[in-house]
Amino acid sequence: MNAILCFSLTFLASLGLCYEVYLDAEKSGLVRENLIIKSEEIRKINPSNLSQLLKLYNINIYTRSDAQQDISLSGGSFQQVKVLLNGIPINDPQTGHHNFNIPVDVEDIEYIEILQNENLSKYSDAAFNGIINIVTKKDKPNFVKTSYGSFDTIDAYINLCSQQNSISASIKKTNGYRENTDLVSYNILYDGRLHNTDVSFGFLDKKFGAQDFYALNRKEYEQVRTIFFSVSPKIYLKENIVVKNNIFFRTGYDFYTTQRSTPTIYSNYHNSYMYGVNNCVDFIFNNFTLQPKVEVLFKTLDSKGFSSVLPTWKGLGEFYDYELRFGMDSFFVYKKFSFDTSLVGNYYSRYGFIPQAGIKLNYYVFEPLSLFFIVSDVHRTPSYTELYYWDPAHQANDELKVEETNLYRAGVNFKLFRIIGCTLSGFSYDVVNLIDWERTVNTTRWYIANIAKVKTYGGEFRTNFSYNNFGFHLYYDYVKKDFELDPTKELKYIDNYPVHSLGMILSFTKILGFDIVISNSFKESTKTQPKKVLLTNISLTKRINKLDIGITVENLFDIKYHEIIGLQAPPRKVLSSLKFYF
Repeated sequence: MNAILCFSLTFLASLGLCYEVYLDAEKSGLVRENLIIKSEEIRKINPSNLSQLLKLYNINIYTRSDAQQDISLSGGSFQQVKVLLNGIPINDPQTGHHNFNIPVDVEDIEYIEILQNENLSKYSDAAFNGIINIVTKKDKPNFVKTSYGSFDTIDAYINLCSQQNSISASIKKTNGYRENTDLVSYNILYDGRLHNTDVSFGFLDKKFGAQDFYALNRKEYEQVRTIFFSVSPKIYLKENIVVKNNIFFRTGYDFYTTQRSTPTIYSNYHNSYMYGVNNCVDFIFNNFTLQPKVEVLFKTLDSKGFSSVLPTWKGLGEFYDYELRFGMDSFFVYKKFSFDTSLVGNYYSRYGFIPQAGIKLNYYVFEPLSLFFIVSDVHRTPSYTELYYWDPAHQANDELKVEETNLYRAGVNFKLFRIIGCTLSGFSYDVVNLIDWERTVNTTRWYIANIAKVKTYGGEFRTNFSYNNFGFHLYYDYVKKDFELDPTKELKYIDNYPVHSLGMILSFTKILGFDIVISNSFKESTKTQPKKVLLTNISLTKRINKLDIGITVENLFDIKYHEIIGLQAPPRKVLSSLKFYF
């Protein structure tokens, strides 16, 4: 009852509908009707990790433990989201389960962009349902932070910064909220800027119990390690001609066993590498921007395995693939219209040539009101796990085809004085060759396949309000899927999604010196039990001179629910923190 009352009060506050539209200076004034989460909001929410933060903004997260979460946009699979770090692709070529193994702490984040109402064609492979771009801070104060919370969770963080060069390190330990979900993780991040060149280096190591992660009733264990490095120089040839370059490298290590106490029964060792270079040139004129671009990307996997009960299992093997892409993006303004277009040619060593084209049209009816319409040709290539993995419960398929569709989006955006406005959009697409694991009903072995056809449609509503010491955010999504599926078959991932999801965030600043954030999230899912779930979080932070004091309670009313079928989602968690600036 208390949760329903809190939910109702925040719903009444939604009468002040608003959504702030941000301008991207590097896109020559291009308006984005998308969600941006800024560092000041993150500080007040004081989340335990990145996935908990995104949940509050109505992003769909499938939680196995504090160690691993899968992320979804618009009801799509966790493989259909492209993750960028400072604009550089970091999706794991082994499996989408590792896409959020990012060497970044929430304290390192300047802002997060959730890009859906965009021309996604320009982002190429894996930008199927949207983009999550995490942008880190180049200039942070010096501080240390310690946290302690439920399940003996200990988190320690330190940051040292000097003249736009920042290095941070953190360690986290927890016993886990259920059996065999303990975690120890280490993270190091360097971010610097020298003249017109940005340099980033990140290291992440996680060791954790993986109870029932991929099959029920197995005491699984996993260790993952991620190293990321990038150099991004900019060259200003003239005031209106800018050359941008990114040289990047990402490596992932994954050790996995089905039996923690006896890894010789079945274990895998995967080493994945992704590296490449992309560059573009911005030609900026009065009402017109032209951006030719080119990218070369290499992906490799070295996978070995051992099993005392399956002597033929030697791992996935060794694989090498490369991608070449070239394209032309443009942005043009004419009277009340703007046109954001892209034409991209992708060559995959494994799949051949795949072209893409897309357009976003904005019509500015009058100053606060605009309409937009988007057509994007998007696709996703299979991961190495989908192509080659097998164990007693899973069989991959090296003849999988590429997922493809035309994505249609349309919407309206309203803004007034940067504090009042809203964005309402709808989308529709028919996926050809959608990839998922399937099996015959009442059997135990999963086989991956191209599902014949899946039609998806829905709508999204984004709004917020910020005035003086009060802030309000409202996010609502509706998704519906129609499957052409044999009734004797069942799917593992893509038919489990929230039909209705709603997130509300209510924030108060300087109430007796405290910043207070109350958030509610509601989801009505297709398969997980219970199908309807309402969760409430609350956080309080207070600054005293050079000290920040915080306390956060997640799942305030200790609701029992699942995000993945058969796995208990996190119960109530309490986290207290101290941050000292020096």
